[in-house]
Amino acid sequence: MSFARTRSTLGSDALLNRTDLVLCAILLAIAVLVFGKGITVGGPRWGDAGTHAMDGVLVHDWVGAGPSAWIDPVGFAERQYAHLPSLGMGSTYPPGFAVVEAVFFKVFGISVITARLCVLGFALAATGGLFVLIRQYAGPRVAACTALALLAMPSVVLWTRQTMLEMPTLAVLIWSAVAAGWYYRRPSWNRLAVWVSLASGAFLFKQTALFILAPYAALIIAWAVRRQVPRIHAVAAGLGAVVPIVGYFALISRPGQGPQVFDYVLEGRAAGSMLTAESWLTYLRWLPGRSGTCVLLFAIVGLLANLRRLNLLMVLTGLWFASFYVMSSLVQHKEPRYFFFGLLPVAVWAGAGLELVLARVHRREWRVLGLATLTLVVVVSAYRQPIPYRPDYGPLVLAHREQIAGRVVLFDGHRDSDFILAVRQHIGPRKCVVIRGSKLLYACACFPHVRFQSHVESNEDVASLLRNYAFDGVFVERHPKMNLAEEKLLRAALMESDDFTLTNSHTLAAGPQVTRNQRTRVQVDVYVPRQELQRTATAVEIPIPMDSRTIRVDLQTLHPDANLPAT
Repeated sequence: MSFARTRSTLGSDALLNRTDLVLCAILLAIAVLVFGKGITVGGPRWGDAGTHAMDGVLVHDWVGAGPSAWIDPVGFAERQYAHLPSLGMGSTYPPGFAVVEAVFFKVFGISVITARLCVLGFALAATGGLFVLIRQYAGPRVAACTALALLAMPSVVLWTRQTMLEMPTLAVLIWSAVAAGWYYRRPSWNRLAVWVSLASGAFLFKQTALFILAPYAALIIAWAVRRQVPRIHAVAAGLGAVVPIVGYFALISRPGQGPQVFDYVLEGRAAGSMLTAESWLTYLRWLPGRSGTCVLLFAIVGLLANLRRLNLLMVLTGLWFASFYVMSSLVQHKEPRYFFFGLLPVAVWAGAGLELVLARVHRREWRVLGLATLTLVVVVSAYRQPIPYRPDYGPLVLAHREQIAGRVVLFDGHRDSDFILAVRQHIGPRKCVVIRGSKLLYACACFPHVRFQSHVESNEDVASLLRNYAFDGVFVERHPKMNLAEEKLLRAALMESDDFTLTNSHTLAAGPQVTRNQRTRVQVDVYVPRQELQRTATAVEIPIPMDSRTIRVDLQTLHPDANLPAT
């Protein structure tokens, strides 16, 4: 098999016939089956998932608040954060996913299930987009094999089953590649605008998507040099892609410094550490486990078979893989998911390799049987991949609704964003004030080793905070994951306190059917005042290290008992 179509034979814009539509429908059904497994079970499954959901909640509440909030979005966000301090949109995460998620919340209601449903919607867009992309260059069987290869990848299954930015961003990137071919077939200003909008728009879902601009820049420059597209188009495309990105970084940067998210590039290490063999081989070592060994082997076969046929798709996927690999390797903070977008070329090459195998079967009925068998294997293997279930904090919030609604409470635990999401879902917008232990006892930027600042040093310091803030309820995870000294001091102070008493202990689980994995459960102790306490603290300073700023919360003004505006 080869991606044999040239520019003159790429076909019309109406790419899908009846056979294509049937295959695409089957692939979409498989995607729902695989990615939708366990969608209603448990709470947010990754540390950032609760924050991503609360970003969508912020947009949802802001739109619903009316014109007075619309003209002051930053002020609204700060007031919302003062009550429900979980927010990543801005200097940490772009707003693209939150905007789409807000629409889902409006239609289906605010919940972690709706947040995962939103990601599933993007997964369907990615699956359909990949089929359309390959059909621009090859037959329907190749397109189906490519989509199946993507659905079979362990990393794709893992991150699509939770509220994370990887799949939404990949969906936009795939459709940007579709638009690139669409533009190349018949260059026009309208088609260029669609391509540039999708290419730069992907960056508004996750910053690392900007790495796609290098392959696209190389393509349009080559086309312009060879006079295949107007040169003015290349200039306009560059301006159209760069200006919004520069504007975004200018908007989120603090005066005199760049965006704090760039701290991940060096992570405090010398620039020379970028050039080590360890830095450049990390993602290659992880690739078999992320893509799946069988998929990777088929990808190698497909790549080698098509190396001499440098058509648009092969050039694009080669540049795509190289760009994401180089840029991801330069960043010192490495995680397997940071190379998520680099997996798409592997799926394309694997589709070509699978087609090579099927093409060697001469009888048509046996080829159909082979494709059906491949589909069954992908469905079974992908469906059986384990789900990293995590506890649901909804039952805890519902059990202590009276201690939370209209009150000021403290929560200390690894999953504070999950607790805040449950409060917003079951209590409502700005119906209480939640103070996080990770802001009151200490502060850090994502990880304890990044700009860590301790605010307490002894049991007396913690006891003083508890007396001054006179919390109406204190919720603490019994065994905090990070096990910091400040967390230990809080628990010790509560056990020795004359002002607070332990009233309940809850064991939260992902669901009644998920009990065997210890990480799916968490124990939360609930303390309440022995008697009514007098609050002497009038304000609390909430540090935001990722944004190098602090928000001051006036407890007298923001206390839920004080006629708070409803949204």
